[in-house]
Amino acid sequence: MVISLSGKDRGRLLAVLGGDDRRVLVVDGKHRKLGSPKAKNPRHLRPTAWTLVPSQMRTDRQLRRALRDLAQDTADREKEESGLGEGRRN
Repeated sequence: MVISLSGKDRGRLLAVLGGDDRRVLVVDGKHRKLGSPKAKNPRHLRPTAWTLVPSQMRTDRQLRRALRDLAQDTADREKEESGLGEGRRN
């Protein structure tokens, strides 16, 4: 899993299909489908600690769902850590 740092997909969470030292093949299931991955320069990507298992990447639909769930879990975790999700008032 990577986050795009440049291009039209900047800020988007992407799954890595493969690649080499010059290009990395990435997909998101919506704009870049499994059948036509985008070749991106590795310098334009930020690696994350997250991974997907192959069963989450069988179809574009499953991939979109996995990426959405991962992004939601991350947003929820960040809210909890910042105290925004506790309903406190200033």
